[in-house]
Amino acid sequence: MAAVLFVLTSVAEQTSSHFESLDRDVLAMLRFPWFYRLGFALLVIGLVSGVLCGTRAGWTRHRSAFVVLATMALLLMTIDYLFIYSPLSEMLDPPGQARTPDFTSYHTASRRINEMGLFFSLLAAVVVCMPDSESSDSSETQDA
Repeated sequence: MAAVLFVLTSVAEQTSSHFESLDRDVLAMLRFPWFYRLGFALLVIGLVSGVLCGTRAGWTRHRSAFVVLATMALLLMTIDYLFIYSPLSEMLDPPGQARTPDFTSYHTASRRINEMGLFFSLLAAVVVCMPDSESSDSSETQDA
């Protein structure tokens, strides 16, 4: 939900007629470093938690799927940060410059890779919330 709110407010700022190009660049340069910091932190915490849970409680299909999906999301975010966002942010310095064709292609690539990362994160969240058939079978046995 937070990612959706982030995207919606960013799009609103970038398309608003209330901001000049310089303002939009400054807003992007303030906002996106926090996006990556928080994204990395949450994905690493989720991934480590998933691995620890699988190691201690046993690997099930859902736990394994969660770890794979979280790893994919983290890998995509890392690729985006290193090879797309970093050069893109350099194109915004100094703020207010005219957009080049390179900027547009990097921005499109960043948007697409972030959409894929969000998809993997959403799928991981759904998978981790699903009950494992192995754990529900064992709880039924314990209740009997």
